[in-house]
Amino acid sequence: MRATLARIAGVGGAGLLVVVVILLALLPGPGEERAGSAHSTAPDGWRALYLLCERLGFPVGVWDEAPGALRGAGTVLVLSEAPARPPGPASAAGEPRRARDPEHYARFLEEGGKILFLLGGPRALEELAGLVERPELAAVRGDSRPTQRLVLALPGDAPLEFEAPCVALAALEELAGARLMGEGSDAERITLAGRVALGAGTLVLVGLGRGAFENGALPDSPDRALLFVRLLEALGPCERLLFDQHALGAFVPPSRLELLFSPALRPTSLHLVAWCALFLVALAWVGPFARDPEPLIAVAPLARARGHGGLLARAGRHDLLAALLRRGLLERWNARSGTRTRGVEADLARLARGDATWLRRARALFLGPPPRDAEELAGLARGLAALERALQPSASSSSSTAVPRPRPPSPSEP
Repeated sequence: MRATLARIAGVGGAGLLVVVVILLALLPGPGEERAGSAHSTAPDGWRALYLLCERLGFPVGVWDEAPGALRGAGTVLVLSEAPARPPGPASAAGEPRRARDPEHYARFLEEGGKILFLLGGPRALEELAGLVERPELAAVRGDSRPTQRLVLALPGDAPLEFEAPCVALAALEELAGARLMGEGSDAERITLAGRVALGAGTLVLVGLGRGAFENGALPDSPDRALLFVRLLEALGPCERLLFDQHALGAFVPPSRLELLFSPALRPTSLHLVAWCALFLVALAWVGPFARDPEPLIAVAPLARARGHGGLLARAGRHDLLAALLRRGLLERWNARSGTRTRGVEADLARLARGDATWLRRARALFLGPPPRDAEELAGLARGLAALERALQPSASSSSSTAVPRPRPPSPSEP
């Protein structure tokens, strides 16, 4: 019972260790303090806007994977900077092969996704037009305006006022009446935010850079946060609101564990996990196993010994037969006395116990020349048998543990 509990505890500990390793591999790491990052709490970060959207009930999240993993339907992606092309050869037009190719943003739009792109200037619009090569976007024009006091008129809200550089957009469908106007009755009215339909998705351009929504700008001008929320509401319901970090250079490559359990390698990885689990179970429950039955010997040991002896006799190898007789006597005596064989000389000296007559007779039997024929071999066998009888204890002392003193054979014995 105790051994079974120890095995269960060992397997449980190993399983717990595997679970802890997997959880540590899946836990997200600390975000980088990048400008425009939703992780950053610095003045140029976007953490305040992210928490505001989360508090208002938007299904908000951070996207730091490759754009190739984006799925368009029901997703709104906030881009604060035009994504740059990764190093290496570019993919063919319209056929992105690598997961980090920025052409995946165009695919994301065609699948029904929505992108909210903040313009830091006309240059950003040109970069986006080069990325999404569509005539609808190429017709959009932007005019950079310096920092000025702007008044934003949105339907159903009081005018929103703040100062910021902006981009006046042209040839673009206005989004939710988002127009900026200057002061005075003849103030110029410019389009601040507009949308472009691309495939099944929508691209929304906002004539404000990411600096207008940074952590350091929102406390002094809360109207900027309200403008961002109204633009999100004008886009309609969404299943996910993602702040893109890949375009900022905060791309997090997939870990080894994520690669192992990716759709392409998931079957192989699951097989390996199952094999390791079976191995741990088998290692914990090691026990006796059924062995093959010992083969039945067709010939008795005595018959095999006689056959081997007859073969040596027919071959005339009386020396080998004599060696077998001598070794057998020593092994039998050592087995009876419970000692180990240390060599013929050592065994004879131990058995002689200082009796010179017995030792001389035993040396003649064990160390003499090998027999030359069957007659000499028979004489050696008789002498060894007499010696073995002399070594056997008497009936009266059979129960004693003392080893009897050997009785040398009589002169009449050969």
